[in-house]
Amino acid sequence: MKMIAVRDIEALKRYFESRKGVAFAFLFGSQARGGAATKLSDIA
Repeated sequence: MKMIAVRDIEALKRYFESRKGVAFAFLFGSQARGGAATKLSDIA
């Protein structure tokens, strides 16, 4: 299973922390079957 990289999570944290109107944020996603991302994948 390919996980989102720590550097990407940190970048998202910095982005949302800089937004005054954002109290909290959630990251949702799913894994592609067979490990191959397609145009239907959440995060490629």
